[in-house]
Amino acid sequence: MKKRLFAISVFLILFPLTVLAEEFTGRVTDPKGAVVPKAKVTIHNVETGVDTGAITTDTGDYAVPYVKPGHYEISVEAPGFKKETRTNLQLQTDQTETVNFVLSVGAVSESVTVTSDSAVIDTGTAETGEVIDQLRVTEEPLNGRNPIMLSVYSAGVTFTGTNTMFVRPFDQPQQNFEINGGQAGQNELQVDGSGNDSGAGGRDLVYQPPVDSVA
Repeated sequence: MKKRLFAISVFLILFPLTVLAEEFTGRVTDPKGAVVPKAKVTIHNVETGVDTGAITTDTGDYAVPYVKPGHYEISVEAPGFKKETRTNLQLQTDQTETVNFVLSVGAVSESVTVTSDSAVIDTGTAETGEVIDQLRVTEEPLNGRNPIMLSVYSAGVTFTGTNTMFVRPFDQPQQNFEINGGQAGQNELQVDGSGNDSGAGGRDLVYQPPVDSVA
């Protein structure tokens, strides 16, 4: 049986409807800083082998939204320049990763490969948050086998439930979180980027994924 992994995000509600999405953005320039329009950009998912393409605009910019979290390589090609590839790029849930390129002059048949530092600061967004990876999901102590309780490992998150029953998945534990000063219950939970609550009363969950299906 094929196992499906779900990405779960819990955050303070600021708008009536918010959809999480991951994307790559960046700008392509030449060694003198001039933009390179109509360059071919290829986003390669190392784990699935799926490629997603884009073409830089007249300002040298590109954007590839709605890609899956995972490990990636990005390559850029343009006439009169060497092909450049960035490897070891990891895209997390709800992350906008900005990857800029400075192409070297040369033949298209020549190439330059750069291994990126996956620990660099994300400059693509001013949002704050934390990704709890699959190893932590499966290895860290988890009372009640409820993946939402992993939220307490993030800075600014407080669990206000006064009874151990509130950690159980079917007891709607998201109603008992305060995030960065927000009120308990004013949180939205999404699965794979889509809303996962009823929006009524205490914002009951529609579906509670089991721990083993969460990444």
